[in-house]
Amino acid sequence: MSQPANSSAEVHAFPRRHGFNAFEQAKQELAAFKFSLFETVAADPLLRAGQCLNLIIVYASLVTIDKKTLQATPAYASNGRVFVRAGVRSHHTAVKARRLLEQHGYLIPVSRRNGITVYRIENPHHERVQMQIQELEECQREIKTEKMYAISRNPAWQIMPTLTVQGWQKMPTLKIVRMAIIAHQGWQKVPTKVGRKCHQLP
Repeated sequence: MSQPANSSAEVHAFPRRHGFNAFEQAKQELAAFKFSLFETVAADPLLRAGQCLNLIIVYASLVTIDKKTLQATPAYASNGRVFVRAGVRSHHTAVKARRLLEQHGYLIPVSRRNGITVYRIENPHHERVQMQIQELEECQREIKTEKMYAISRNPAWQIMPTLTVQGWQKMPTLKIVRMAIIAHQGWQKVPTKVGRKCHQLP
């Protein structure tokens, strides 16, 4: 992230205010970049196998703005310092998370210093992750609508009359469908699997 103000579309631009110098402007833009980065890493399905968010927060905390160049500095710290600050349970877990961040372009090795890798931090998958979040949220809305429709249309509602509306909203859609079939046709005709929708999104 050599140019946090202009390097990528996901970095928020702040309008320059009266009396607001370039250094303060760059710090604001870096803070916005970090916030966007944390959102992306937290929601990226490609990073769910490791404690990547903990690690990227630590590396990002080491990035500041160089007063001379007004560019973001690279992240440089010993493994021990990073792992302890990230609160990971084991060295293996920390190494796995860092490798995932490197593999997917969030941590870019730029050099080595005293045997320690120096990283540039990027947010390369912001748009993809945001699109996936929107799709998943839309699916969740559809699932909720389907649940309420099933509740209002199917006699399965009578099976458990004491269950609250909130309880039905939390019940898996497939279970509601199976209960409706039970109410209409009996146990023998309930399929072992009911069609899935939206459950396989990353």
